Amino acid sequence: GQSTTLTAVSNNSNYTYTWSPSTGLSGTTGSSVTAQPNTTVTYQVYANDGTCGALDTITISVGPPSVAGTINITADTICANTTTTLSLTGTVGSVQWQSNTGSGWVNETGPGSNSTTYVASPLVFTQYRAVVTSGGCAPDTSLTVSVEVLTVPDPVTQDDAICGPGVANLGATGT
Repeated sequence: GQSTTLTAVSNNSNYTYTWSPSTGLSGTTGSSVTAQPNTTVTYQVYANDGTCGALDTITISVGPPSVAGTINITADTICANTTTTLSLTGTVGSVQWQSNTGSGWVNETGPGSNSTTYVASPLVFTQYRAVVTSGGCAPDTSLTVSVEVLTVPDPVTQDDAICGPGVANLGATGT
């Protein structure tokens, strides 16, 4: 669905240019034409000044547009030192997971960071998204999901001591 401009350049100002095949071209003559093919095609440009000629080719690759698809998460609230699984469905293209803890988006690394399923183990509140790129097409970015990380502090204990037989009352407070 996108287009690109093809331009032939030469030191020979007397050249006239002919392009082929005509599939997806705005025209077949001139030093510059616009190409909007629906499939991958190799174009030829023939330059001729009546005495000399030259031939060159260029291939325009056409791929499907990038589609980030739908992001799913197994849990959006986790305890510290546990994991949640992020997954994408309906994607078209290569995946790169990104995270943001408040300082901007950074690419995730490690196992799964370039696949449709990624196991995350954040230490603090973190947002996640996937950037999907198909060939040379513009990337598409998924919606963002957030993971809240709960930290459970150790309880506070109170020391108690007894001398000899008896009962010791132990106490602890915490969430």
